[in-house]
Amino acid sequence: MASAFNESHAAEKYLNRAIEHASDADAVEAHEMLGYLYARLGRYYQVVQQLDSILKVKPDRADVRNIRTIYAAFSQHPDQSIGRCRETKVHADVSRYGVVLPVSIHGQTVR
Repeated sequence: MASAFNESHAAEKYLNRAIEHASDADAVEAHEMLGYLYARLGRYYQVVQQLDSILKVKPDRADVRNIRTIYAAFSQHPDQSIGRCRETKVHADVSRYGVVLPVSIHGQTVR
């Protein structure tokens, strides 16, 4: 529940406690939830650690091996963080084909 309500410190504490007291097989779900929490927080090195813990118990999980490759690449960089938070308005075109947002890349506006 703590993770669902974005109470990341409490969620981390409870999930680590669950991992400590569960059998390896039962701890896999807690490792998955903790990895998801770290991914949402931009803490990719710790995501990889959780995925590695899952693979120790269930080495045949191809889904975990595949996603680990992606997060391992992200983990080579510092954790993501929010520099500042402020309200922003974004103009977009919405149609039956989806949402189109203007984006600026190296000074060029693309859609």
